[in-house]
Amino acid sequence: MYESVFNRKGISLERLRRFCEVAGAGSIADARDRHRRAQPSYSRDIAALESYFGVALFGREPGSARSGRRMAGLTPQGRALHALATDILHRLEEISDFTDAPHRLRLGGGETVMQWVVSAHTQALTDRFPSTTVEICNFATQEETIAALHDGRLDFAIVDEAAITDAPFRPRATPLGTLSFTLYFNRQTLADTSRRNRSRLLSQVPWIALRDADRTAADAIADLEQRNIPVQLAATLTTFRQASAVLKGRNLAALFPTVAEQDMDALGFAKLDHPSFRSVRVPITLLYNEDQQPQRPYLQAAADTLGRIMVPLDNGGEQRA
Repeated sequence: MYESVFNRKGISLERLRRFCEVAGAGSIADARDRHRRAQPSYSRDIAALESYFGVALFGREPGSARSGRRMAGLTPQGRALHALATDILHRLEEISDFTDAPHRLRLGGGETVMQWVVSAHTQALTDRFPSTTVEICNFATQEETIAALHDGRLDFAIVDEAAITDAPFRPRATPLGTLSFTLYFNRQTLADTSRRNRSRLLSQVPWIALRDADRTAADAIADLEQRNIPVQLAATLTTFRQASAVLKGRNLAALFPTVAEQDMDALGFAKLDHPSFRSVRVPITLLYNEDQQPQRPYLQAAADTLGRIMVPLDNGGEQRA
């Protein structure tokens, strides 16, 4: 199957593994920190692979070096090689010890789900799969998450139920519950505004949201505009860390899931209880690619276990104990 890749000298599984480590981490420096390898070995292996294939595998900023944080993501050829190499390495792991227990489980989803749903159950996942490496991967959009599940970079994707119809493969779905969203305002702003006038804040204060929840934000805004409440969405940000930096000291509103309340409270923000947000709920689902079942026989059993561990919300939007 892979004869075209291994038909010449100059390539090795170890080089492919190191290439995947850099691609997964986003930079040589981050891969070095994560896997405790020497940075020059990464640089040499990537240079050797680019020479072998005769193409650039990573884009680079003008005038930048090969290493460190200056790499600008995978090129199209790099993405293709990453998908192939990931598949090769994963299949070899399964062949080396073909059991119903996985060596590694890779879960991916948007920042919202990873931050407030999966991270809350990391210890339970580790306890349930003690001999398995559980990898958590963030993606900016649901489309990227689905693509990663399709090409084998993920074993499981956690997405909005509506994204299932866009999957270019046969997905097997396990419902995880409902994620409720609400609007958070600077606590001082709420304190300075009478309860009678708080609804005006919906249109007076610019909103921000996380990029993976932009569809949810758009639906909420459309609903408000039908009620003649104009809303300004100032920005959609990639990570909660970015959102935290933007929110500090500013009079902004943030559309986040209700399970973010503790983090938002630490930033000095509180929920605005308003009828418009009591119906802003998103069903979330655990997916795996059914076409991968023959190579990964543990997927269904793992999906059942993950579903029991990670069902975070009930239909009312409150976190389960």
